[in-house]
Amino acid sequence: SFTRPYGVDIDSSGNIYVADSYGYKIRKIDTNGDVTTLAGSSSSGNVDGSGTDARFALPTSMSVDSSGNAYVADYNNHTIRKITSDGEVTTIAGTGSSGSSDGTGTSASFQNPDRATVDSSGNIYVSDTKNHTIRKLIAEPIDAIKTATQQIANLRAQVGANMTRLESEVSGVKMYDENLTNAISR
Repeated sequence: SFTRPYGVDIDSSGNIYVADSYGYKIRKIDTNGDVTTLAGSSSSGNVDGSGTDARFALPTSMSVDSSGNAYVADYNNHTIRKITSDGEVTTIAGTGSSGSSDGTGTSASFQNPDRATVDSSGNIYVSDTKNHTIRKLIAEPIDAIKTATQQIANLRAQVGANMTRLESEVSGVKMYDENLTNAISR
């Protein structure tokens, strides 16, 4: 059963996610109708962790991205939390105290964020209710940086392999040239 379900979202597979606000949980209803707790427990708190080890204080909404991560507005903790598809909860924005300051990650502050919605680029829009503002959390380019770094490493490996191959071919040409010169001069 739910205790004041507040926010709902649906992922690309048709699973329904529910912010069970006064149950302090994020629940998942799969396409068969089975209800499970993705994260949180019946105790209020502000704890990152895995599954039911994590704690929320009035989660009011969530939005699910294309990778299956849920972004939760944790109203009374004044934070935005991320839940991976396997239930790992981390605080991605907000100090945990009421405030109104821009910043990166947990150096930013909110006053009772009520809604969180993620767009296709991974940016998160937050209704910072008591500050009377809409805030934007810019997607971290970490994955793009990792991808670019890996591509550079792959290119370096290819260039290195090609250089070794070319050096071998040049050495072979020199050897052939020396053999030809020796044969002609005899």
